[in-house]
Amino acid sequence: MRWITGITIDNYRVFPARKSDDTDPTIKIDFGKHLLIYGENGSGKSSVYNALRDFFISSDSNPQIPFRKNIFEPEVNNGQIRVKISESENRSTEYIFNDPDSDSTHKVTEIRQPNKIKGFLDYKALLNTHFNAGKVSTNPNLFTLLIENLLSEITLPNSSDKVKDQWNPIKSTILNSTDYRKSDFRNATGEGITNFHRLSMTLLRNLLSSVNELYRKYFEEKLDIVDIQSRMDFDKTQNKLVTEVFFKIKYAGEEVENYQYFLNEARLSALAVCIYFASIKTQPYTATDLRVLFLDDVFIGLDTSNRIPLLEMLRDEFISENYQILISTYDRQWFELARSWFESVVPSEVKSIEMFTGHEVLSDGSGNDDPLKPDYPIILDFLTYIERAKTYLEARDYPAAGNYIRKSCEQALRELLPQNYEIDSNGERIKELEGLKQNLIKFYDDYGLALPSTLLGNIELYQRSLLNPASHDDVKSPLYRIELQKAIQAVEAVLVEPKINITRILKHDTELAVNHTSGDFIAEIRVVGGIFLVEQAGTKNFRPFSCRIVNWSNHNISFGMKQNGTITALSTEEVAEITSKDYSLEKIISMAEHSSGLSFPVPPYETIKVKESGKKLSELLM
Repeated sequence: MRWITGITIDNYRVFPARKSDDTDPTIKIDFGKHLLIYGENGSGKSSVYNALRDFFISSDSNPQIPFRKNIFEPEVNNGQIRVKISESENRSTEYIFNDPDSDSTHKVTEIRQPNKIKGFLDYKALLNTHFNAGKVSTNPNLFTLLIENLLSEITLPNSSDKVKDQWNPIKSTILNSTDYRKSDFRNATGEGITNFHRLSMTLLRNLLSSVNELYRKYFEEKLDIVDIQSRMDFDKTQNKLVTEVFFKIKYAGEEVENYQYFLNEARLSALAVCIYFASIKTQPYTATDLRVLFLDDVFIGLDTSNRIPLLEMLRDEFISENYQILISTYDRQWFELARSWFESVVPSEVKSIEMFTGHEVLSDGSGNDDPLKPDYPIILDFLTYIERAKTYLEARDYPAAGNYIRKSCEQALRELLPQNYEIDSNGERIKELEGLKQNLIKFYDDYGLALPSTLLGNIELYQRSLLNPASHDDVKSPLYRIELQKAIQAVEAVLVEPKINITRILKHDTELAVNHTSGDFIAEIRVVGGIFLVEQAGTKNFRPFSCRIVNWSNHNISFGMKQNGTITALSTEEVAEITSKDYSLEKIISMAEHSSGLSFPVPPYETIKVKESGKKLSELLM
């Protein structure tokens, strides 16, 4: 496989011309790693996206993409976008998109082939799937997007021609003809466009199937593209070429007219992503091809519940196929979430960088920004809070080191807590470490988990070390440095604590059947609030849960209770009281043992089945 391992941008858009004494501006990526970019607005992250996109598009000389030089460098005559592509850790080639173009070296098959994948997607491109150019009475016309862009490099079914190789000559002949009587015009508007319409519809229906499959798999099953309506012909009455492709969409079983106005932004964005990704997956490639997928701020229209499925789609559909993923965003919270997700799913396979806006200052010594000098990008390798703490500790900036140790400890606790445990009784996000620690203790207790003594010990060691008043009298003292080092060690130990995964496996009101092995005692119970599977360090168990008793049969006597060796039925009042309350599973089993005189295994999961599926609770732990 091939991989991008270096990107250097010189005198392009917001990137200034490189001076001889500048530090190396290359974005370096280890072979096999993906790239995650955080950039504040105006920092140049979209210029990185555009630079790579222009690099690949311009490798095909037709059409030619102009090199967009920095407008504040008029005296500099040249610019470059240099991309290093590696076949292994020790073998690489650098290709150049240069201005002037005569010095470019990237117009080769190795670069042109990846361009066919159409793997560059930003939030503006997503709009093309539901923007209707002012027409409010129809669904969006997707002809240009699909036929002339996303699918243009695909080979038509039952043909050796690509979409563009058939369509472009037909379109050109029709639009440029001055004599409608000529045979080439008659062929183009007759058999030519009819055959193309037929073949392209087969391709479009295949795409529709892929879009639906992706949407249902990663988002929801309520939305469905049920059909494609298209028209491709020459309208003689209006003397114009007509090209139309419309999706017919159903939501919750009902057809939706003008879906671009009915569906919310999250569904429109998810649908757009699936259209683009499905088209990318139709592109042909070989095992050695470079495969790049660059997403620039495509998460804007997606809430958190839809962002994680998008990352899962990237993992399952593209990372598994050796695509190199590059993601840029201005959303700091989302950057942190995506970085954590990548680290947990593909450990050590993501490079993270941060981009900031640099400013020239006035020469009068005031320190104020020079209003006549443009901002410029600053690119930094991402450092975790604990890495920053170590950097500041080494530089003897102890207050800054202490600040980042605190941030790191709070972040570590938040990563161990479900979101609902990060808020206090007033619904406010907990900001203090002590509040997070107390909620961590509560979380472990609520889920029936034993809080590791080492975890609590390391949190308290951090608190003693960093918050020790004796170490704060002189922030330059050796005592304070030693305390900071202890705090770093304590927080690092917290950071490697195994995360707890929680999954709801049975919903509220699920019916369970309790069957003693003897067959003499049977009970029907209903789950209250759901049953959650808790997994930690490879060990699975259920969160303590409650149920409501529906019925029990003791030796074929409904609500029979064994007393003095005799089984008698409870009174109507007693049954009403028992069936009106919620009990823990442990309490229900204790009541069963008391009423029947039988013993149940501990835990009793082998004797309890889900009525609908017939599975034992013990099987759900496997």
